[in-house]
Amino acid sequence: MFGPEEARSEALKRIREAAQTRATELDLSGLELTELPSQISEVPYLTTLKLQHNRLTALPPEIGKLMNLTALNLQNNRLMVLPSEIGKLTNLALLNLQYNQLTALPAEVSKLTKLTELNLGSNRLTALPSEIGKLTKLKELNLDGNRLTALPPEIRKLTVLVGLFLHDTFLGNDTLGIPWEILGPTWIEVHSCHGPWPASPDAILDYYFRK
Repeated sequence: MFGPEEARSEALKRIREAAQTRATELDLSGLELTELPSQISEVPYLTTLKLQHNRLTALPPEIGKLMNLTALNLQNNRLMVLPSEIGKLTNLALLNLQYNQLTALPAEVSKLTKLTELNLGSNRLTALPSEIGKLTKLKELNLDGNRLTALPPEIRKLTVLVGLFLHDTFLGNDTLGIPWEILGPTWIEVHSCHGPWPASPDAILDYYFRK
């Protein structure tokens, strides 16, 4: 287990090593980082950045320098907001933000048009921006365990979705009014070993917008 200064020192060491070797993958997971060093901008050729299982509450604007990223894992942190610079990561295909404290998404998320998987499970989202409809390559969207009270009509533009997870587990309330038999299995159930196939996104959205 690292203390705050030890965690920062270890992160800087790994960043320097990645910069020297022009590495395309950097693993800073499990360091208990409370902030991501601004020196992250020194590794712009990264395609994969692992930051899961830390204590990050925010990301520095320098994150926007990593324009070659295709996979960014921020699972299990304490993020409350995303910087507008997230919109500069236009090559992202996978963005994992599960188990954070996000209450909203910035409009700049709409610029991440290469995303195929967006995991927003177990945050504090009460709504989605209309810009979500611009992520037309999304195949999987996890929103389980949030506080959603409505869905924007633009979500119907996500026509290649294979998995849509909308189980609102906050205090056990289903504020979207979609029966569990329509929602099908949760994201965790589907991604467990030999898990069931997800429910049809079309069936879920048809029910929601016709009810």
